[in-house]
Amino acid sequence: MRLLELWRSRRGFLACCLLFTLFYMSHGCYYPYISLYYQQIGLDMGQIGVITAIGPFLAMAMQTLWGRLADRRGRKRVLCATLLLSGLCLQLFFLNHSFAYTLLVAGLYVACSTASQPLTDTIALDYCSASGFRFAPIRLCGTIGFGVMPLLVGGLMASRITNIFPLYGLFCLLAALACLTAPGSAPAIQAKAARGAFGQGVIGRMLRDPAVQFVLLLNFAVNLCMSTTSFLPVYASNMGVDTDLTGKLNTISAACEIPFFLLIDWVLRRVRREHAMLATLLFTCLRMGLAYAAGLFPGCGFLLLGFSQTLHCVSYIMLYYCSAQFIHSHVEEGVRATAQTLVAMIAQGFARAVGSIAVGAVGDALGLQNAYLLLAVCVVLLSPPVFWLYRRAKAGAAPAQAAKG
Repeated sequence: MRLLELWRSRRGFLACCLLFTLFYMSHGCYYPYISLYYQQIGLDMGQIGVITAIGPFLAMAMQTLWGRLADRRGRKRVLCATLLLSGLCLQLFFLNHSFAYTLLVAGLYVACSTASQPLTDTIALDYCSASGFRFAPIRLCGTIGFGVMPLLVGGLMASRITNIFPLYGLFCLLAALACLTAPGSAPAIQAKAARGAFGQGVIGRMLRDPAVQFVLLLNFAVNLCMSTTSFLPVYASNMGVDTDLTGKLNTISAACEIPFFLLIDWVLRRVRREHAMLATLLFTCLRMGLAYAAGLFPGCGFLLLGFSQTLHCVSYIMLYYCSAQFIHSHVEEGVRATAQTLVAMIAQGFARAVGSIAVGAVGDALGLQNAYLLLAVCVVLLSPPVFWLYRRAKAGAAPAQAAKG
């Protein structure tokens, strides 16, 4: 009876939690192992880099298209479609193992799945704005879902790596069913708001806004380094770390997100959100440095890579969390899904495409260890323009606040 009453009183919150848990569980049985699958079917570092990069390039083409469709037709409808299509796409990997075919299927998968995360965030943030619930506990459910999967399926992946694909499809189906129970704006009302916003040229103004430019460039710098995620299992494997332990590296990063999401709102009440976002540049450099050091001491490779994974929450996750909330509050209601997919296009699209090509090329020529060092240098070089855009955005915000006052 108490569970029924709890569900009725907090139905929207619990539905969002369930959606995030299942959605990130699908990620947890895919991303930690897919590069090992590529390696097992005989692809080299350069080919893995090309496959990893083609997806983000397609993401750049598809992100805002999915976002505009979601703003006009209904975010829940489009999210369900992307989840089901991406789950089906991965089953095509069973048909052929050639490089060209694998590249085609990987591209098709990304084209279908690329908008799933920003749409999931938008649905949850819309609900939090309307209800007063915090976003952090909802996102924490995703962290737990992602983190437990390597613990649950590590043995299955070690015995047969192709178990990735049916498991991913199953959890995508469950996430799509959970999406049907999640709260959302009525499609007609949402479409009316979207038509009005697009008619006023909001997208163009958004791209010219120094605050949005600051968020986009900062996401590019940090996500350039996140392109190493696909190569981490191979890097660890080359040091002698077995498949099961390699999966645990992702569990480490997910476990560190738990205290992060419990404390982040308390921290952001004491630290400006923009300052927290800028701090991710430093933590990203430290993370790349630890990964580079792991190659110098392969006997302690797993330990050093584990330490680098603990910085995941204060580098990528902190930027993702602050950026999602910043964009959601900064743009109009009718273009929120489009705005979130725009950030994802830069972060998960352009930045990761450039990074994947660079890591693949450097990995083949000089070894993956040196790729981490190169990316750390890139973040240092991009820091001055990021700070310059921040100062521009801050200077532009002061007159607007004065006018409101």
